[in-house]
Amino acid sequence: MLILGILPGPNEVKLHRVNHYLSLIIMELESLWEGVNLNRTNKCPNGKDIRAALIIASCNIPGAQKLCGHISALALCHRCEKRANNRNFGGMANMSNWFIMKDPVEHRQKALEWR
Repeated sequence: MLILGILPGPNEVKLHRVNHYLSLIIMELESLWEGVNLNRTNKCPNGKDIRAALIIASCNIPGAQKLCGHISALALCHRCEKRANNRNFGGMANMSNWFIMKDPVEHRQKALEWR
């Protein structure tokens, strides 16, 4: 299944508006993750329990950062702690400590605190 969502332009959409669009999809995905019962299918006339999950999303960099919960213009990567010195992602001459892995538990905790 392919679900397409295009957010209106011409300027970058603010986070609270993105949340408005995504909330409907997220609610559907949550119920599919929990599991739903199809009353009847072609191969299962007595019904079938199904579960589903979002596997991939394709976005531009600002869209991907917002979708993954990394909304800062200075955050370069969703996996590491590297930050840009400027909004144009410049200032990356210092490659020491380039890839310091983010802690997924800490990221999840911060996301829950932000709610």
